[in-house]
Amino acid sequence: DEHTLNAVYTPSASEVTAGKVDLILTAAAISPCSADATDTVTITIQPGATAAAGPDQTICAGSTIALAGSASNHNGITWSGGSGTYAPNANTLTAVYTPSASEIAAGSAELTLTATAISPCSLDATDKVKITIHSEPTVNAGLDQTVCKGSTVQLAGSASNQNGVTWSGGSGSFSPDATTLNAVYTPSAAELAAGSPITLTLTATGISPCPNKFDQMVITLQGGPTVVAPGPQRICSADLSLELTGTAENFAPGSLSWTIISGPGTVTQSITDPKKATYSVDPTYYQDPDANPPYTETVVRFAATGISPCTNTVHSDVTIRVDQRPIANIEVLVP
Repeated sequence: DEHTLNAVYTPSASEVTAGKVDLILTAAAISPCSADATDTVTITIQPGATAAAGPDQTICAGSTIALAGSASNHNGITWSGGSGTYAPNANTLTAVYTPSASEIAAGSAELTLTATAISPCSLDATDKVKITIHSEPTVNAGLDQTVCKGSTVQLAGSASNQNGVTWSGGSGSFSPDATTLNAVYTPSAAELAAGSPITLTLTATGISPCPNKFDQMVITLQGGPTVVAPGPQRICSADLSLELTGTAENFAPGSLSWTIISGPGTVTQSITDPKKATYSVDPTYYQDPDANPPYTETVVRFAATGISPCTNTVHSDVTIRVDQRPIANIEVLVP
């Protein structure tokens, strides 16, 4: 108690806050002495060290972290616990920390702020801050594709480290929706009519605070093959041959052909212009003056195969009527 010379004194909260306290030791005089003896001792109270490493932070890979540490009543501070680097050094409360490659790969880092106590205090203060590291999104819209007009397009996008994906850029439709990586795209009527390449963009939303990333792919619309043979033809067998000219579009090189489907005669395709052919009459069919009917009909087919991926074959037929030429018989009568 207060009557014990070597008593243990516990400062009050207000004295701790004030940082010091004065204690007075009084020795009561022994009669007949009347003057008490006093002495004063001042106790300086050194506050303990405090440290606050700041709030946990989230960054995107490749970024640095501006630390926000604070400390009081210390004899120096030190950052530790990370395998990265501090700028200007690890003894700066607001140092800038650059994570190491291993920390980026692991996706996090934990740093410790230590405030060294001032003597006679011996208990250092520590606090930790966790840094979460998100990787930037990666996105690949897939290879460019060529499809036949009228077909749908199976998309093959891929993405990672993302918070969602979205297809955009076309006026057609995505099934089941535009947020599906492997959606099926159906070109619009306007896109089919225009026939121009369609550019689709796949956007991957970054996990905050990382930015969005995008990639593009191009759809080329290949028209299917078309052929039109000339209209019905009629010639005399005396003409011997007939020139045929058809029209064709979107056909593979070397795929145009002229063939006889039925009837007499032969057809020869032009070497210089495969859209043309010559039909030749077979004269042996037209030597009977009593033929009934006095004509023949030959069907010639003009065909073409499409350019990949439109590999179907289409055709158009022309009917050629060859009329028998008149045959005059001279009969000599002898009287």
